[in-house]
Amino acid sequence: MMIGKSEVLAALRDSGVVAVIRTERPGDLAAVSRALREGGVRFVEITMTVPNALEVVREATAQLRDSDVFIGVGTVLD
Repeated sequence: MMIGKSEVLAALRDSGVVAVIRTERPGDLAAVSRALREGGVRFVEITMTVPNALEVVREATAQLRDSDVFIGVGTVLD
């Protein structure tokens, strides 16, 4: 299900929390994101300092497709 920008922004305002993940071993990102969701966190930012960050985001997004976790990318400089 695709959700619009206004709904995402409303959910972010309601949540008020974004977990920022910066790691050198990103293999457990989906599991960490699920655990964060169980704790009430729906927004996860993966920093571009994570090795292979874009691939990690692709994989995590695919694994979390059935959840209401939002994954974004941070530390984008250009």
